Amino acid sequence: ESYSKKLKKLCSAMENYGEYAREYFGSVYGEVGTAEAINDVTAETLSVYKSDITSADDGAEYYGLSLLLRTKTLLRFYYKNKPADISVTDSENKAVAYNTGKTQGMYYIEIPDISAKDLDEKFTVTADGTTIKASALTYAYNTLITYSEKSEQTDLCNVVKALYKYSEAANEYFANKEE
Repeated sequence: ESYSKKLKKLCSAMENYGEYAREYFGSVYGEVGTAEAINDVTAETLSVYKSDITSADDGAEYYGLSLLLRTKTLLRFYYKNKPADISVTDSENKAVAYNTGKTQGMYYIEIPDISAKDLDEKFTVTADGTTIKASALTYAYNTLITYSEKSEQTDLCNVVKALYKYSEAANEYFANKEE
């Protein structure tokens, strides 16, 4: 495919993601486009993004993760106790910048500013001997495993399906840019 075709595909995927996000977060922005079918995305499709957890017997006590879709995409790992001895690396074992904090009684380690081409990047987060390997698409997988059969969560499931399609299109587009 030419770059212009890949760019159109990326823009279409971004539009679809935006459309489903608009439906989930509220339709205050009105119609912005037509979202293409995402029904082929299932939990099974995303099963390669399932998290790998090696847990220590003590320490921060890992609770779970969430994805924050703001002006930047952030991945948060939650702990019941304040984590210490923290390291965060990417799939090439390079150190990754992170933030820590506390919200609603839970401590977290946060990977900020995840780009579209890195939504599938598995990060390794270690705190107090517990290691979690997960990506932004781990949240998508967890969402579909938990909510795909619950009609009240259809919009959320559609957002994570569209996010996956957007990630695929970004990877295809940027892979050729780096050659």
